[in-house]
Amino acid sequence: MGANVHSARSSATTGGRLFLLGYCIGLLMAAAFLFFMSGTTPNVLFRIIQEWPLQALVCFTVGPLISLALGRWGGAQVAIRYRSPWILVPVLSFASVWLTVFSFGLIAFLGEGVASGAIFSAVRQYLLNPLILVSAFGFPFILVVSLLIAYRFQRSFISEGRDGKKE
Repeated sequence: MGANVHSARSSATTGGRLFLLGYCIGLLMAAAFLFFMSGTTPNVLFRIIQEWPLQALVCFTVGPLISLALGRWGGAQVAIRYRSPWILVPVLSFASVWLTVFSFGLIAFLGEGVASGAIFSAVRQYLLNPLILVSAFGFPFILVVSLLIAYRFQRSFISEGRDGKKE
């Protein structure tokens, strides 16, 4: 029991660290995408932060907390329940991205969408469209990063003597 608790804590810590790393990589990829789409002017990133400070705050605080929580939970699931990191990590990675996008979309919806009076149009504009766009354009990047994280999960469990097989 004691060794299992230790391995669950260790796995949760590993999962949290790896998901935070994945989140940071995702932010860098998004920044690079915005940088190149804007005609290679670095001011676009600072303008986004100035124009939408609450959404930027979500990206730099709430997003990493979501990633940390899901990563810790996923690491424990892989260690305790022997879940496959190759399936669990991509699912949790997409969940992390969607929850973060929904969080900053919700801020815009509550701030501007509700005041507009056209609730259904605002839901589509501030909540659904961002989720669809991030899913469509971010899918290959999220998948690649999540598979790299799953690989690191697998490697860390093998090096700690937990190969994901029940004894």
